[in-house]
Amino acid sequence: MLRMLFSTGLFAVMASSCLNGQSMKLRATVPFEFRAGAFQLPPGEYLIHGSPTGILVVQQAEGGKKSVVLQTFAAFPTASDAQRAKPALKFHRYGDKYFLSRVWDMDSAREFPKSRGEKELASRNVERVETASVPLRKQ
Repeated sequence: MLRMLFSTGLFAVMASSCLNGQSMKLRATVPFEFRAGAFQLPPGEYLIHGSPTGILVVQQAEGGKKSVVLQTFAAFPTASDAQRAKPALKFHRYGDKYFLSRVWDMDSAREFPKSRGEKELASRNVERVETASVPLRKQ
């Protein structure tokens, strides 16, 4: 019980600090189930809020039922980011499993560390990793 209260409090503090100092407010329609960190999220409309400190909140737009707080790290834009010139969520795809891997918002790129599950799939499917992109738009 105490552990659950602590986790809830920590989530609230992280989410509020992220939303107060946010530098990124984006929206995306993700047409497939995906994993963000250790969490499985359903297809749907998502709000993405980011802070300069690297905390990113991925929240379902409809009622905010599912919300994930993730630590990211800065990444250099890739050639494909620059060529697209449009903000996007990028996913690694292994068969029918999608993992959120990168957010490109024109001003910066943020990457997510691979989860244990993604590392496991990657080790088994070394040559079969593909990427998928979902366009982002300003809120």
